Amino acid sequence: IDHLACDQIITGCSCYTPMTPDICCDIHHSYTFLLFDTFIPQPPNLPNHSHLPNYCMSLKEYELCKVLKDWREEKMAEKYNHSHLTDIGPSIIMSDLVLNHLVNCAHHEKIKTIED
Repeated sequence: IDHLACDQIITGCSCYTPMTPDICCDIHHSYTFLLFDTFIPQPPNLPNHSHLPNYCMSLKEYELCKVLKDWREEKMAEKYNHSHLTDIGPSIIMSDLVLNHLVNCAHHEKIKTIED
């Protein structure tokens, strides 16, 4: 609006006239905006795992769960000592999710031996 104060013609005074940009928009000059393109990487695909139906745990599954929990606590204490076992917990060695999945696979006979 200040540029119209000097000269009353439609475009106003050339000293204060807002400059027209060389590039109007990314639709008409898309090649100019290539530097500003963002690349969003896709997250990696998760490894496949078994989808097992729900069931009620029996004494056999509870025993396996207890043995696996004792094993991971033993390995945690062996590798990181008892203070870390108390502070952090045994989930560094094997998470609860993995432990539960092992018990589920054993119940559905996907795992039959220790080697499996």
